[in-house]
Amino acid sequence: MGKIQRENDFTKQKLLFKTFAKNQASISQQQRPQPQRVWEKVGRAQNTVKFLSQPRDYLRMQNATCPKFDLPSLKTRSLHDLPLGNTLRNDGEIIQ
Repeated sequence: MGKIQRENDFTKQKLLFKTFAKNQASISQQQRPQPQRVWEKVGRAQNTVKFLSQPRDYLRMQNATCPKFDLPSLKTRSLHDLPLGNTLRNDGEIIQ
C-alpha cells in the first residue's frame, strides 16, 4: 500500500511541475517584445525605419552600452514627415 501511495505522490508532483512549466513558458512569451510594439515605440512609418526590423535589434537598442542606436537624435526628427522609400542611418541621417 505504501508503494502505491508513493507512486501516486510522484505522478502528482510530475503533473504539477508540467503545468507550472507550461504556465511559465506562456508568461515568458507574453513578456517578450513583439516586432509590432517596436514599430509603435519608434514610429509607425515602418518602411522608413529599417534598422529596427528585427526584435533582437530592439533588445540591443535597450542595452545602454551599445552606441549604435542613438534614440534621442531620432526623437527630434518626426518620422511621419519622411518621404517613403528612404531609410535612416544609425545617426539619424536620411539616405536617399
